Formats: sequence, C-alpha cells, structure tokens
Amino acid sequence: MLTCKFMGKSYKNTILPEIKLKYFKRPSDVNSPDYPRTNYTCYKCRMKNIPFVGGIRDGYSVNPKYLCEDCAIDEYMVDFGFETREAAASWRRRIFDVGYLLNELILERYAKDNNKNVDDLSDKEWRNALAVGNNFYNTVSKTKKERLEAIPKQEELEKHLQKLCKKVKF
Repeated sequence: MLTCKFMGKSYKNTILPEIKLKYFKRPSDVNSPDYPRTNYTCYKCRMKNIPFVGGIRDGYSVNPKYLCEDCAIDEYMVDFGFETREAAASWRRRIFDVGYLLNELILERYAKDNNKNVDDLSDKEWRNALAVGNNFYNTVSKTKKERLEAIPKQEELEKHLQKLCKKVKF
C-alpha cells in the first residue's frame, strides 16, 4: 500500500473516482433478489448465500472462510489504516478495476490486430486474450500496480496502461 501523500493529503482519506469499464459489468444492485447467490456464508457477519465473495481466509485449507463484500471492505479498512470506509472501498475496488481496465485495453488491441470489433470476438478469442492479459498483469511488480492504482484520472491511467499493452505478446 502507498505510504506517500496523495494529492496533498493522506491517501487514507482520499476517495478515488470509480473506473468506468466497457466490457466488464458490475451488478447495479447485489441485494436484488434477481442477483445470483453463492452457497457461502460470511464468516464475520454470518450472512447466508452472500451475493459474491469479497474475500477468502484460509483459502488453501479444507475449510476456507468466505467474506461478503461489506466485511472484506471493513477488514481492508482496518488492515491498511484507512480513516473512512468510503476511502477504503475506493482503494480496494481499484485493486481489481485497474486489472479489468488493462484487460479491456488488451481485448481492444487484440480485436484491432485481428481486424475485428471486440463484440465480434468468439468466446475462445475472448478467453485467450484475457488469459494473455491476466498472465501479463501477473508479471507487473506490486510497486508498479500500486502506482497505477493511485492515478485518480481514468484518462491518465489509460495512457499508462496503453504503454503496458504495447508489451503484451499474443
């Protein structure tokens, strides 16, 4: 986690703007009865059939412990010393969304390289491009990822990610 000042104040108070994604959609309301549920119970708040897993403890054990998204945010806030839940939620969301945004840019590059639109890619092409993107992102250092996550403006973030995309080999 960043230890420097961010935009003139502690990052622990900073709420980052949400990254807009084109191809990866977030549920608008996970509490909707229509939203699919897991069969998992949150080990902290005991919510049954959590909408999606926010975190896992003891993931490699026979009895992993699942966290709902709200409890995962609460733990992240405490673990990293955030002063507000909103700031913790925005920084935690960035951990995932920067990778999703990079994958979207890689999908677009793959489609362009193959004279297609992203919407015209087959499931196999989509999966292959995402696998390449995920494998590539796993090679990016933790420090570099933290720097990317701290970029507040999406346009600026996309410029940095486009430079990374140029290094991806299909």
